[in-house]
Amino acid sequence: MKITPMSKWFWIVFSGIGIAAALIGEEKITRHPDHGEPLAQRWEWAMQTAGQKTDFWIGYSIQRLMGEDSHIGSFHYPPREGEMLLQEVIYGSETPPGQPQLSEEEELRRAAERALAEAKKLKVPDKKVLKEVAILFRVHPGASAASILREVAISNLDLAVDLDNLPLYWLGGAENGQSLALLQNLFEKESSARDRDELVAAVGLHGNPAGVIPVLQQMLEEKNGREIREDAVFWLGEQDHPQALEILLKTVRDESSEEISEEAVFAVSRMELPEATTALVELARQSSRPGIREEALFWLGQKASREATAALDEIAYGDEEELQERAVFALSELPGGAGIPRLIAIAKTHHNPAIRKKAIFWLSQSEDERAVDAIIEIAGGR
Repeated sequence: MKITPMSKWFWIVFSGIGIAAALIGEEKITRHPDHGEPLAQRWEWAMQTAGQKTDFWIGYSIQRLMGEDSHIGSFHYPPREGEMLLQEVIYGSETPPGQPQLSEEEELRRAAERALAEAKKLKVPDKKVLKEVAILFRVHPGASAASILREVAISNLDLAVDLDNLPLYWLGGAENGQSLALLQNLFEKESSARDRDELVAAVGLHGNPAGVIPVLQQMLEEKNGREIREDAVFWLGEQDHPQALEILLKTVRDESSEEISEEAVFAVSRMELPEATTALVELARQSSRPGIREEALFWLGQKASREATAALDEIAYGDEEELQERAVFALSELPGGAGIPRLIAIAKTHHNPAIRKKAIFWLSQSEDERAVDAIIEIAGGR
């Protein structure tokens, strides 16, 4: 089973865990005087104002709907002693202009609620709120016109970011359409594979499927490297939109690269659309490519739904023993022990003794009392 590279999982960070340690020194901040100007003009202002041969940063922010306790960026949340938040560096305040600052009492109340939920192992849905996300570009003016970027960084403003003591030209907030146009323009001009890869992620983070999907589709369909195309596929899945699902299923059907096709199956599995689960079921049942069927089976095992359970149960009684075994494993992986009743039935009634043994084995790995009771019964213990 191919596991998608973990780097993709870390762009979106839950419960205050992130991807890179961060320290901030005494960087020089120059803010654009008019944040109402088009973003492209503000970018040109930064390039002209910098007027230097050493590296510098250009940055702006977009708004993204995120979990209240989720973050993108710094590994340490809250920041360690001595670290400055990005919004402190830019605005000289712990709260960006126009955003309410929480009182110490409110901060303590929220911290207590999180601690209580953790202590009780409560699965409380993370409340969605709009957060400012900075997109930062380290510009290398001495490089060729085809590669002016040395690094692209993405971070919430309430985290610390390592700017290597270089100047930052801050452009303010940007609306999604202008940001996507700028990122697409940079992507088309940039020759560095690493920076192009980071620009794909920056595009995917925008909360605007109507604008994001066509850009990602173009990145997928053009003659880009495999890693860039895989990332475009991943971020299409994160859009959780019917149009993105259609593109992903077409990729599964038509793509010659096995890696990209399997990445598309994974992206489908990440979607919460009911149609996405139906699509996984159909791929597991009907795909003519064994790798795709295996991939779909594996990810169905991560879906807690009646449709997924029923499909896995049907495949477990199918014609191909290898797929039967994979379906049994996938049933054991269903969240919340949803597959336990079906595993018990397979262990007791399946026509193939080898499959019954597999079901018994996976039951034995479960701490579910139903599984323990079933194993005792099968063993003749009562």
